[in-house]
Amino acid sequence: MRPLTAFAGLLPLLTLLTLPSPGRAQPLAFDCQHLTPPQETLRASLFASMHPYDVCDDTFQSCLAQPSPAPLVKRHAADLCRLIKEGKDAAEVQRLYSKRALTMLPGGPRVDIPVEPMTLAGDPAASVTVAIYACVRCPFCSVMLPLLYQEVTAGSLKGKVKLHYRAFPLKDHEGSAEGGLAVLAAGRQGKFWPMLLKLYAGFADFKVEDLPKVATELGLDAARFQADRASDDVKKLLVATKQEGFRNKVVSTPTLFIDGRRYQYENRFDVVLDVLQEAAAAATPNP
Repeated sequence: MRPLTAFAGLLPLLTLLTLPSPGRAQPLAFDCQHLTPPQETLRASLFASMHPYDVCDDTFQSCLAQPSPAPLVKRHAADLCRLIKEGKDAAEVQRLYSKRALTMLPGGPRVDIPVEPMTLAGDPAASVTVAIYACVRCPFCSVMLPLLYQEVTAGSLKGKVKLHYRAFPLKDHEGSAEGGLAVLAAGRQGKFWPMLLKLYAGFADFKVEDLPKVATELGLDAARFQADRASDDVKKLLVATKQEGFRNKVVSTPTLFIDGRRYQYENRFDVVLDVLQEAAAAATPNP
């Protein structure tokens, strides 16, 4: 197994992913009050020239000056201020905001991704569907997936967003194929998510030879688990989802699709959560 030190260069990015803790994740705060003078100058310039991609047709400055600014406009303003606080210049802020727009605007390209019931998390009747191509041995996935699972099953996205996993093992991650077969085999006994979450929780200690032990700890029928993960059916399912990912131009993990539209914005959890809350709000009919 590749030692954890091999991922040392990824630790700063993993820190970004783990900013909010499970069960306490919050939307990005609408706070443009603590900018430095140069940042405030940039904010004023951008708000005077940029337009929200939905809800309000005027500039951010004019939209926010309305007696009751739309929640979506305030959400986007918060995001722009975050980017400014992080040191992005005007061109980068505009470029990134356009990526968010491409993710969310309904006119963008969509792909048809089948839902495999055994890998589904959250309310099946939820109005927003998130498909995530992920690898059992991907360090980013080991952080992102448990947080998303928490949100759709018990957090702010419960009843609003459903999550389904698409296996996309990466050959440069040792044990990825074996891990992928193990979670799919566990799914045959109704334990897909318990197996996946347990493997992610013990990410640094993963060993292929320990998979039968993990299955037993989860209460699986050990003989059936062993037979299923060696079966042609499970192997074909793993290959099929990997090929599906290639057709959908997936090259890295995690890669998300929201209602069939590729997520093109920043791959950090608090930002993903904010975008999914936007999608859930847009899918909820006005009373």
